[in-house]
This record gives sequence, structure tokens and C-alpha cells, in this order.
Amino acid sequence: MPAAGPAEECTTHQLSIEITAHPASSGAGQSYSEITFTNTGETACLLLGSPSVFNLVDTRTGAVIGKRSPDEGVEERVQIEPGEVGYSTIHFSAAGAYDCQTGVADGALVAPPEPQTTGPVEPIRLEQPVTVCLDPATYSVSNVASGSAF
Repeated sequence: MPAAGPAEECTTHQLSIEITAHPASSGAGQSYSEITFTNTGETACLLLGSPSVFNLVDTRTGAVIGKRSPDEGVEERVQIEPGEVGYSTIHFSAAGAYDCQTGVADGALVAPPEPQTTGPVEPIRLEQPVTVCLDPATYSVSNVASGSAF
């Protein structure tokens, strides 16, 4: 049997993507959710960096809500074996601390870093809607890591 070649970048077709709120880790005007990228394919794949598509949305209208801050954390090349998971953290700052126009998002558009995406990215519902400033940016997304922050 020939040796397997190097793992390729993960595609949206081989990943199951979910977002989970972490209220126990939230407080003092900060809240967190976690994006999990589960490899549902038959071969290992690689993730590097932060999600290439990440926008908060109003799923009823499809409108993009808010503005994303620069990515957080050190880039790590994460190899995800079949059935294994890569993690990314969403950090929200309370919009009430800013003098800004706000919007409420109940979903997010998420695609893996450097995806080979075909077709539109479907919104993933947030467990808890979030209020964010339309400008300035009041949320950020971390680079994908091999372990959970929670």
C-alpha cells in the first residue's frame, strides 16, 4: 500500500462546523463562543490561520452585522485527523461600552481558513443572539488551534 501524501488544506465539504456559546467563561462586558471544525472526511486535513469567512448576520434578512477586529493569536498549522476537531474562539466586547449604532446577530457565516469553497456559505445559528457595534469592531476571531480554550 503506498504511503499517504502530505495532508491538504481542509475544505468545507470535509468539515462539520458548529458554534457553541460559553457563558460560564463570560463576564465583565466580555463574552465568548467557540467554533469547532470537525473533520468528517476520510483523510487528514490542515487548517492554518483564522476562518477565511467570518461575518455575523441577521439570518432573517441575510444582512451582515458589525465589523470584525483583527485576528487574535499565533498561527498554528493544525492537522485534523478524521473525526478530530480544530477550535477557534469568538471574543465579543459589550457594545454598550461604546457610543455606537448597534445591530443584533443571530447567525454567522463561517468557512475554514484558505478554503476550496464552492457555492455560498450557509449561516450557522448562534446559541444566543449577540448585540455588536456596526462600527467600531467589537468582536474578534482567533486563529484555529488544536485545543479548546474552554
